[in-house]
Amino acid sequence: MKAIVVREFGPPEVMRLEEVPTPTPGAGEVLIRVKAVSVNRTLDLVVRSGKYAMPVKLPHVLGVDPSGVVEAVGPDVSERKVGDRVVTLQYLKQPTPNAPPAILGVHGWGGYAEYVKVPAALTRLIPPGVDFPAATVVARHAPTAFSLWWIQFRRCAPTITKLLSENAGPAHNQDNSLGGSVANLKTRERWAARLAELDSSGASK
Repeated sequence: MKAIVVREFGPPEVMRLEEVPTPTPGAGEVLIRVKAVSVNRTLDLVVRSGKYAMPVKLPHVLGVDPSGVVEAVGPDVSERKVGDRVVTLQYLKQPTPNAPPAILGVHGWGGYAEYVKVPAALTRLIPPGVDFPAATVVARHAPTAFSLWWIQFRRCAPTITKLLSENAGPAHNQDNSLGGSVANLKTRERWAARLAELDSSGASK
């Protein structure tokens, strides 16, 4: 297969198009024909420069979050089949209290190639109507966006709880779910105005 191989760290010129053996999926693995892959500032550019915080073994193929079509499946794979449209997740190995994670495209060859081999458990099906570049972008950025949202949500939780209790309509007593409470808010303008009022009074701090 063709792949962009890095054999030394440095500027973009160290990336060379080469012919390398096509990976063979082992037990629990799938081989993906790559259709899209992200270009990540840290996990591609910094790794390529040799300035990444953890060691990276050379030669190396960059490419985080590739998406594509399952070309072959290894033994003991039942959740994926040839022809599935999939996107990959980031971690080849989850972090532990005593060890950092192993990341696709950093600690294992990534998607700057015609094919990439990954554990089947690392893949997710792409919904119909979603193209490969969009799937790759979502896989790369959605977890980060959700994490940032959750941090902000927790910071604002007292304010949100106050808003829900003050602005919920009569049905609030029968439906204590977040969705039921939000559904009874009178208008977006009322929410925004009350949030601004609470924020200016220091209630959200």
